[in-house]
Amino acid sequence: MAHDALSATPHLLGFITELDFDQAEEEFPGIGSFYEHCGRKPNTFLELVWQFEDALAAATRDARHRGVHGSRM
Repeated sequence: MAHDALSATPHLLGFITELDFDQAEEEFPGIGSFYEHCGRKPNTFLELVWQFEDALAAATRDARHRGVHGSRM
């Protein structure tokens, strides 16, 4: 992942910032890419995790919905 641009001016405030994304990826695979593509950048890592988890849950619901309803079409 290209951290150079993010590392120069960290946006996330708090104990965990963009500088820690390598470690964050170990616990939350894909969170760095998710952050790079966020339309609304969160202010803290906790907000980022909430957005990331919500997006994963929505994708799971959508996939489950398509699987159930897609079989009838």
